[in-house]
Amino acid sequence: MVFLLQPILKHRAGLSSGGIAAPCLLGYPGFMRLCPCRFHLPLTDNHGQPIPSDVIVALQRQLLTQFGGFTIHATGQGRWQSREGRVYQEEVVIYEVAVPQDQIALLRDIVVRLGWQLGQRAMYFDAPPPSVSIIDLPEAPDTAGGKRDEPRQEKRTRRGGKKNRPAG
Repeated sequence: MVFLLQPILKHRAGLSSGGIAAPCLLGYPGFMRLCPCRFHLPLTDNHGQPIPSDVIVALQRQLLTQFGGFTIHATGQGRWQSREGRVYQEEVVIYEVAVPQDQIALLRDIVVRLGWQLGQRAMYFDAPPPSVSIIDLPEAPDTAGGKRDEPRQEKRTRRGGKKNRPAG
């Protein structure tokens, strides 16, 4: 069973006069700082069984829908000790999701529900102060003299090496 929360509606702002991106990205005010929240997703459950791929796909779909994106960092090894003294060792994937401060609780709830779904005893979750800016860039001006979606002409090289070069 995958727990999904109601998606938040988002929209992309158009361009304002002068070609500068309007101060809105995914519904967030343009100069709003976001919190770079991180959580660890274990690759196996507490019995050593791999996390089902459909759970991972559903999580990624939900993060994309709810918050407009996420980053998956390299895997790492984690160890932690329970209150009872048992030491757990697990390989984890670190997810990072930049969210407005007022949506930290929503992301935390998603992580808690994920932990329950996976039978975890604890989940690592970090929500530092806002420090992330998402810069919505207008389409870059064309500096190469062609349309951006046209294929580039292939670079041609001479065959035969230095001996076939003209002297001089």
